[in-house]
Amino acid sequence: MHIPISSKMPSLRLPLELDAELENNDATAFVAGAGNPNTGKTNLLLLLAQLRKYDTDNLLVLSNFKSSVTDIRVSSAHDLAVSLLENRDLPKFVMIDEASTHFDSRTNRRPVAVQWTPLAKRFAKLNVDVAGLVIHTGKDLHPEAKRLCTLPVYKTDKKTAEIYDRWPSDSESPEDLSFSGPLEDLEKAAARYDPDAAAPWSWNLRADLFAEDLSWSQLLETLRVEGPEI
Repeated sequence: MHIPISSKMPSLRLPLELDAELENNDATAFVAGAGNPNTGKTNLLLLLAQLRKYDTDNLLVLSNFKSSVTDIRVSSAHDLAVSLLENRDLPKFVMIDEASTHFDSRTNRRPVAVQWTPLAKRFAKLNVDVAGLVIHTGKDLHPEAKRLCTLPVYKTDKKTAEIYDRWPSDSESPEDLSFSGPLEDLEKAAARYDPDAAAPWSWNLRADLFAEDLSWSQLLETLRVEGPEI
C-alpha cells in the first residue's frame, strides 16, 4: 500500500512514526498546521487524514471545506457538535481550514473559550481521533487551542514540515522539534480539493450546553430542538 508521505527517514518508518504521534495514547490528537500562505498546510492535514484512514476502520472525516476525503462538511460549531453526537460510535478526523481567522484570539477570544474548548475537552469521549486546525502563525491561534495542541507542525515550504512536541499558550512559535529535524519531500495529497474554495465557520454553539449533566442523547436532542445560538 502506498503511503503518500516521504522524507530522508526510511520510507516505511516515517508513516509509522507519524501514525504513532497521531494515536496520542488513545486520546484525541490536536494538530495545528502553521506556515505562510501557499506552503501546503491544508495539504498536510489531508495527508494526515489519509494516513489515519489507512490505519483506522470506518474513519469519518469532518471538515469546513470540500475535499474528496471529506465525509461530512460542517460550517459552524453547532454543526460540528451535532455531527459528532450523531456519529459518536465512529472514529472521526476533524479539519478546520482558515483557522487563522476563525480561531484568532484577537477577534474570537470568547467564542473559542466558551464553545470550542468545552467541546474539544469531550472529543475523546465523542470518539474524535484527530482534530486539526490550519493557521498562519501563533499570533493567529487562541491560547486555548495552543494549550490543547499535541502535534504542532510548521510548514516552511510545500515539501517541508517541521514537527514539534508542544506549543506553549503564551508563545508565537511551537517548541521542541521532533524527528531530529524537518520532514522533507512531502508529496501532494491524493485527496482532491480546491485551495481557493471557501472554508466558512460560525461560532453558534450554545455556550451553556455542557453546564447541565445531560447524557449524549439528551445533548443531541437539545441541539436539534433548540438549534444554534443566534
